[in-house]
Amino acid sequence: MCKPSLNLSRQRGMTLLEVLIAVVVLAIGLLGLGALQSKGQQANTAAQIRTHATFLATQIMDRMRINRAGSGTGQYEFDPAAPPGVQDCFTNPCNTAQLRDYDLNGWLDQVATTLPGGQATVVYNTASATINPSRYQITISWTLRDSEMDDPNDPNADTTKSMTWVMT
Repeated sequence: MCKPSLNLSRQRGMTLLEVLIAVVVLAIGLLGLGALQSKGQQANTAAQIRTHATFLATQIMDRMRINRAGSGTGQYEFDPAAPPGVQDCFTNPCNTAQLRDYDLNGWLDQVATTLPGGQATVVYNTASATINPSRYQITISWTLRDSEMDDPNDPNADTTKSMTWVMT
């Protein structure tokens, strides 16, 4: 009976090379997984900020719907450079103009504290006033973080994000 001869001297180190290649492939895979996790976290943060902006826009729309007498003729429109005065309508009775100011002040404070660099405008659309007398355009803007920008090193890159809602 003939036995195959094994030459062990030629086989030395082959398994060590295979293990080294496997470790390199595993390391590359783990780096890719880490990058994927990082991108997912960035997308989640951006989505969370957009959700907050949508919630804030819905909140001011609801406040306008509640105060129909104060919102029907464009009274919720304001100049961002001169925000409305303060009247505490939670503990004191208010007329429609004071309730509007109370709503806008509370809402603008929430926009500024909830969103990074948050700013907002409420514009009354007079072009459609004959069709629908209470049409508003609500725009909320915030500052983008470096991780949310397409190219954070580009000096001409847009550093703000804006979303606009129209209330009819």
